[in-house]
Amino acid sequence: MRKIAALLIVLTLFTSTQCQKQRVSLQVLGSGGPELNDKRASSSYLVWLDSKAVVMIDAGGGSSYNFEKSGAKFNDIKAVAFTHFHVDHSADFSEYIKYSYFSLRKEDLLVYGPAGNKVMPAATEFISALFKKDGAYPYLNNNRARF
Repeated sequence: MRKIAALLIVLTLFTSTQCQKQRVSLQVLGSGGPELNDKRASSSYLVWLDSKAVVMIDAGGGSSYNFEKSGAKFNDIKAVAFTHFHVDHSADFSEYIKYSYFSLRKEDLLVYGPAGNKVMPAATEFISALFKKDGAYPYLNNNRARF
């Protein structure tokens, strides 16, 4: 919960003085669920500030394809915030992390997520399951993401 609060503070710093004149916008990369027949990418959103995508909320399946079409630059993304870790909100996250290698990202990517419960993992557990030495994608451990 503290990490989500920190993300809100970061967003406030980006946007608090002026939200007028369309400095801030929200783009839907995907609003579908885990169904394969809904003809939509799964949940993912970009928060734009002054014509730059700065925050991604969720990274559902298919969102990386729509990210490419959006014109956003991954190196401009300051943070990724997860609402929860259902597959339709997180399936493309590893793809974004892999892309950070190709984009020659120099700045750390901040990753925020929930604390977890009996059903869903905490953000740190989710990240460990993907990228740590014994995770699903250990070769992605050495990247610019800071979890």
